[in-house]
Amino acid sequence: MSVASRKPVRSVRARALALFAVTAFFTSAALAHVWVRLQVVRLGYQISNETEREKRLLQTHRKLQVERALLRSPERLERLARERLNLTMPDPGTIGRLKSRRFAKRRRGMTPVAVGGDGP
Repeated sequence: MSVASRKPVRSVRARALALFAVTAFFTSAALAHVWVRLQVVRLGYQISNETEREKRLLQTHRKLQVERALLRSPERLERLARERLNLTMPDPGTIGRLKSRRFAKRRRGMTPVAVGGDGP
């Protein structure tokens, strides 16, 4: 074989290899793009689901806050004390003050706290 006959064979192989490399690069780039787009769509669905879940949880939280306010209302507690526990309001004359160290400490820095009745 002469040198002239080898040259075209190498040139054809080099072009085929270059064409294969370019095709492989663009195929890989296209697959990477498709994979990224699929991840974006998947994350979009996750965000949508979590947003809906957040709305449901906020609605449940609001309902529970209303229920808590109703359960802790003074009128309800007073009614339950009267009906279920047979408690009555004490006479103002029977309310006294406690004298203990715990309340004495509180009075040093603040105004006295009335336990009940009209005045101190």
